[in-house]
Amino acid sequence: MNTAKIQLSETELQLVTNSEVILTKNRIIKKVYDMLGLVAGEMRIIARDHQSVLPAELLLAAPKIARGENYLGLPYVMLDYPRLFEKDDVFAIRMMFWWGNFFSATLHLKGKHKSKYQENLVNQFAFFCEKHYYVCVSSEEWNHHFGANNYQPVARFTPEEFENRIREKDFIKLSLQHPLSAWENAAEFFLLSFKQMLFISG
Repeated sequence: MNTAKIQLSETELQLVTNSEVILTKNRIIKKVYDMLGLVAGEMRIIARDHQSVLPAELLLAAPKIARGENYLGLPYVMLDYPRLFEKDDVFAIRMMFWWGNFFSATLHLKGKHKSKYQENLVNQFAFFCEKHYYVCVSSEEWNHHFGANNYQPVARFTPEEFENRIREKDFIKLSLQHPLSAWENAAEFFLLSFKQMLFISG
């Protein structure tokens, strides 16, 4: 049996013999989970306090936190609220931690929700530029990375180009990102993003 091609490099050998690497990673993921749990509670309070001006269906499903080990090879944790995911209709605000990359917040609209809110989004072009929002330019609606083939800064578009993109695509995704190095401000980032996205959509 030839195992020459599956030998470990020196770096890999150091990692595989060090259990603290995985234990530290697990502690970090738990802290992300705990933080998003607290954020979810605050999000529900914000939504509840404004339920008179929000569509009732947005508040029916409780926030959901999910985790995985392999988005483009790296661990992630996501919080969805509101989370209306149907085949042709989507209204969701997703908070994400992606190992080695960023925290992000995304407003995702499709179908009847896109039709309902797109006019207001078009009118928020200057706000999106000022707040450094990105708009999805891909035809794949379940990609989350900020590569140039997936997201572009809204500020790179003219108002007319932005309007055309909003109106012509089947779905809309508007996103913000926050550096992992600014961990201490992550919860504040999520809550501020949530307030913006919840109310600019309406």
